[in-house]
Amino acid sequence: MQLERRTVPAFKDMRLITFGEGARTFRATWMGKDVVVKKADIWKQSPIVDELEHEATIYKELQMLQGHFVPELKLAGIMDGMEMVLVTEFTGSDLCNKHLDASDRDKIRGALSAIHDLGVLHGDIRPDNITARLDGQDSRFIFIDFGFSKFAKHNSALDREMGELEALLELMPWPEDYRVGNGGVITIGVNGASKCE
Repeated sequence: MQLERRTVPAFKDMRLITFGEGARTFRATWMGKDVVVKKADIWKQSPIVDELEHEATIYKELQMLQGHFVPELKLAGIMDGMEMVLVTEFTGSDLCNKHLDASDRDKIRGALSAIHDLGVLHGDIRPDNITARLDGQDSRFIFIDFGFSKFAKHNSALDREMGELEALLELMPWPEDYRVGNGGVITIGVNGASKCE
C-alpha cells in the first residue's frame, strides 16, 4: 500500500490513552473532530510501523463499513519523515464494565459478521477492542484496532472467531446481571466484573 507522506497535522488537546509495546495512542481533536491518533517512530519502532501500515490496509479494505461497524479512517502515512501516524474517528468507550442486553449483543454479532463478509478476521477479540455508543434504540457498536487482522482464507477461521465473540459475550454482564449459579440457581449480582484485565 502506498502511504501518504505529509506534514504532521495540528492535533489539539492530545491525551495519551496507551503507551507500551505498541504504538503510542492518543485521543485528540483534529479539524474540529474527536479522533484517535496512533503514532510510531519509523527509526525505533519498525515492527510497530509495519503493524500500523497493515492496519491502514485493512481499514481501506473495510471502507464500506467505515463509520458504521469500524471507525472512519481519517489519515494514514509517514509524517515529517519521522513517524507513522494513523488517525481514526473516536467511536466511544470500550465494553469494559458495560452491561449488554440481547439487542446490544445482536448488534455486536452483526458488526463482526459484516467485517467477516468482507473476508477479514479481526484477530484480537476483546472487550477493549469493541466500542459502544449506548443511545437506547440507536446504540452502535464498532470494532477497533485492526493491527492483528488477517484476510481469511477459509470460512472455518471466520467461524472460530465468531465463536470467540460468543464466548466473550457469554462473560459480559447483563443489565440486571442475572447469573446462573451452581445447581442451576439464578443469582442476581450487583456489579459486573470487568473482562478487560
